[in-house]
Amino acid sequence: EEEQITVTTVPEQQQSEIEEKEIPKKELPVHEVEETSTVTLTIEKPQSTKPEDVVLLKDGEELKPSDHVKVTPTSPTTTEVQIIKVKPEDEGDYTVEVEGVEQPLVRLKVHPKPVI
Repeated sequence: EEEQITVTTVPEQQQSEIEEKEIPKKELPVHEVEETSTVTLTIEKPQSTKPEDVVLLKDGEELKPSDHVKVTPTSPTTTEVQIIKVKPEDEGDYTVEVEGVEQPLVRLKVHPKPVI
């Protein structure tokens, strides 16, 4: 006598959607620069967002504006980030958090200046 076993599987399409939601993919455009050059990134944000609600992150850590990293609102919807005279330690993944939502900006690769 045969036993009947019913197996219910989740359609593959739904499975992949679930997985994608759990693992946000961060594909960052790679930007290669020479050491000591200045990098300018433009962040777009909703007009209603206050400048203090725009947080710059490097490798997931908050990056505070300084003499080396200048953050300047350039219009109601854009903010400019300048990394002045980049150093090899500035290399990393830069993202921006706008009202708690993280968005990829750039993966910075710094080429050391050749020592002559």
